Amino acid sequence: MTSYIEKFLEKTLRGAGKILLKGFGEEHEINHKGEDMWSAVTKYDLESEKYILQQISKKYPKHGVLAEETGLAGSNKEYWIIDPLDGTMPYSRGLHQFCVLMAYVKNGVVQFGGIYDPSHDELYIAARGKGAYLNGDRIHVTTQKKTKGIVGGAFLAGGGYTITQKAKLAETLAKNDIIQIRWFTPALFGGFVASGRMDYMYCGGSAVWDYAAPSIILKEAGAKVTDFEGKPYTLKSTSLFAANPYIHKHLSSIIKH
Repeated sequence: MTSYIEKFLEKTLRGAGKILLKGFGEEHEINHKGEDMWSAVTKYDLESEKYILQQISKKYPKHGVLAEETGLAGSNKEYWIIDPLDGTMPYSRGLHQFCVLMAYVKNGVVQFGGIYDPSHDELYIAARGKGAYLNGDRIHVTTQKKTKGIVGGAFLAGGGYTITQKAKLAETLAKNDIIQIRWFTPALFGGFVASGRMDYMYCGGSAVWDYAAPSIILKEAGAKVTDFEGKPYTLKSTSLFAANPYIHKHLSSIIKH
């Protein structure tokens, strides 16, 4: 049975997705929040966030919100983590690699999460203890047990990783016949792994609004979800490493070797 929060998630994510599609393909003026090249912002990031904040305020006025563009406001015991546009860079260039993210947190634990890819009308939803779904159909991670030939997303963004570190990761994966796809949206990696389209995701340098929603969707789809050190993912983690338990164990030993 679908809960009220899940219905709210779907409605709000789809509404934000419509706003993004309205501006998709336009020539965008891009601003940056800092020196980091990944901190790009368009007016549609802001419009999407404004819409989501309005919806939360109307439906759950006592809930707090942690938003990428405006920070934390309100309660920190029961709040929403939102990313109004994950993948601003590809979005601004007319590439179909962007999505909207929302996660509901209570007492420090993610209870619900949603990823909406408006370009392909794909909605990932998960509720704690109730499984993960893609457009209403239950999804699961792969059952693959060998790492040779697996496909996944490995991406180190931001200023926290050197060129040498990035090159070393790519080299290590290539030497072990592990295919690495680099996109701009860690959240979509999460959806692809949860639905069995990819075998793993290994992403660092992003923020909690990039990882909160994918983390619960991945867990509910059967993935082992940790940080790069192998510790269980929490809202304080700065990296996200997910795969089915077999691949996670073997891939972890390869990367740390």
